[in-house]
Amino acid sequence: MDIRTLKTKFLESLDSTEVIRKAVSLAIDCMIDNHNSDEDIPLVITSYDDFCRNQVLKYVQEFCEAAYPDTDKYYFN
Repeated sequence: MDIRTLKTKFLESLDSTEVIRKAVSLAIDCMIDNHNSDEDIPLVITSYDDFCRNQVLKYVQEFCEAAYPDTDKYYFN
């Protein structure tokens, strides 16, 4: 399964608000762009709401762990 298909399935499986899903989608798109352009630009996730920011970070980490299962589990912390 390619990463875009995995992204779509992952986003559909989230039990969260539309705002959080959009933020997770954007973060995943940035990671894909980094990979495609062979860049290593860090992602910065900010929010006025700590709960929202923590949810986005949690979901992005879950996606990374699903997309790259052979990577050390502490790599995405």
